[in-house]
Amino acid sequence: GSASDRDPNGKQEHAGEELKRHLTQEEIDQAIAHLKSLQGVKDNNLSVECQSDDGITVIYVKDHLGKVVRRLAETDIWYVLKTRANPEQKKSGQLLNKSA
Repeated sequence: GSASDRDPNGKQEHAGEELKRHLTQEEIDQAIAHLKSLQGVKDNNLSVECQSDDGITVIYVKDHLGKVVRRLAETDIWYVLKTRANPEQKKSGQLLNKSA
């Protein structure tokens, strides 16, 4: 297969296919720092924790009792990084709104 079935930017059609590699520890740390800085996380006294299991990284957002209110897989973390890097695309705290 050639790369000719991609558009000139090398992007695939489906957003879910965008992440073709594991995130680096630096990228994960950036995503955690960004999530911790969100007003909704601060206002609700939420904590952000990262766990890796067999090479799979997951970020958990927990309430003050330690109950998981949001689980972010690597594709979700990738989205956090993408929207953080492009503020015009940001929909503030969208990932957390699902649990509200």
